[in-house]
Amino acid sequence: MNEVYIWTDIDGNSTNITSKEQFIEILNNQLIKKKTYIVQEEIPTFNKDRNKIDFRLYIQKDYTMQWRFSGIETKVGHKDSIIANSKKRQDIIPGDQALQEFYGLSQDQSLKKIEDMTDVCIRILRIMEKKGHKLGDACFDLVVDKDGKFWVLEPQLNYAAEIKQFREEGERRVLPDILPTPFEYAKALARF
Repeated sequence: MNEVYIWTDIDGNSTNITSKEQFIEILNNQLIKKKTYIVQEEIPTFNKDRNKIDFRLYIQKDYTMQWRFSGIETKVGHKDSIIANSKKRQDIIPGDQALQEFYGLSQDQSLKKIEDMTDVCIRILRIMEKKGHKLGDACFDLVVDKDGKFWVLEPQLNYAAEIKQFREEGERRVLPDILPTPFEYAKALARF
């Protein structure tokens, strides 16, 4: 390795890696044994203030038994944090507000971006269903790069919406939109 790489752990501690051996040692010390990992190239998603910006898009089946958009929120990480989860979060704001505030989109452009995100995520869910998964409630973690292109990081099928009621106001904001919908779907399945 002629280049220097930076390893940043979940607590924000950084280490310069200058050799393959050093990298292997870090992996052996910090990763959980017998667990599968995916190594992904970083997608530059920091805003001008160096905040990590992640989107969470909720898609659920309702009484029509069809997938529909239920909501989108944006997690804003602390300055220079590599993550925006609850430990390293500065704020949670509505997704359309974040697209306008951090990416300079108009209201119409932000709604179109959310529509495009939703369409892609629904296509992913349909592929998963064709593979045999029985689904009705999901969310997706996404990021938007500096050019305004969105990237799907991962689907969340067990995202524990019920714990949001015990968290701060920003995280609870989406609850009225996502909590009732699975019940509508369950009633439709039961023909109730």
